[in-house]
Amino acid sequence: AMRVPLFDPDRILNATIPLFRPIFTVWGFLVWLGLLVSALVLATLHYAALTHDVVTQAVAAQNLMLLALVYPAVKLLHEMGHAYATKVWGGDVHEFGLMFLIFVPLPYVDASASAAFREKWRRAIVGGAGIMVELTLAAIAMIVWVNAEAGLVRALALNVMLIGGVSTLVFNGNPLLRFDGYYIFQDLIEIPNLGARANRYFFYVVQRYLFGAHTVESPATHPGERRWLLGYSVLAGFYRVGVTLGIAVFVATAFFFVGVAIGVWVLCSAFVFPLAKGLAYLAFTEAWERFSYYRSEEHT
Repeated sequence: AMRVPLFDPDRILNATIPLFRPIFTVWGFLVWLGLLVSALVLATLHYAALTHDVVTQAVAAQNLMLLALVYPAVKLLHEMGHAYATKVWGGDVHEFGLMFLIFVPLPYVDASASAAFREKWRRAIVGGAGIMVELTLAAIAMIVWVNAEAGLVRALALNVMLIGGVSTLVFNGNPLLRFDGYYIFQDLIEIPNLGARANRYFFYVVQRYLFGAHTVESPATHPGERRWLLGYSVLAGFYRVGVTLGIAVFVATAFFFVGVAIGVWVLCSAFVFPLAKGLAYLAFTEAWERFSYYRSEEHT
């Protein structure tokens, strides 16, 4: 994503932090938890009505326009969650701007000052603050949806639930994708750069035990990291494929050829291309070993 800084929000945050400080307490957490439980009970009681024809509603042209308006507003509150969580423990937030994710403008704040917090649970709360904000919005939207009549308000509530609830749990809050949940998880287990190292370790295992390359070095610096790295790499790979195929099926219900194209691309990216690269690597390795062998024979 390309980032465009707009202004320094630190003075505004300093002036308004007293309003939000009570949220970052045990009592604030209990109130938040109670709100989520209440919304979950309502969602269970109204599950049939909530999920009835939801796919058709979500991809309808009118709803896509509504979604385009709701999404940036939810993400703005998400980013303010990161900002206030950073400020409550003394960190500075000096950058607010827009990032263009696949040409879609979304707000962001630079909460990197939280990396200097000594307590990892504080860093985890800063990382998870945006997720907690979105789940709060989804819970409030659930209550509004139950009490509202069919119309614009109910449609808005449904979109907030899709973004703040479903999307947050499937994407942003899941540690198997490199969003907020991923950074929280790697901080808690204390394995930095988890995703990149896990992928390197997976290819190390493939080269070492499948292709017999004995000269490759393992990226694992401690024996206890091996299971984490291999397990994360495999689970994250399958999860990404599963989620993207799920999106392809979802899109195909309204735009068949687009969904099929996404599905074909995912299968090729996940299986066909890596298999072709592996076979090419194997052929190159074998050819190089034969070349080295013949050179050594000629020299002898």
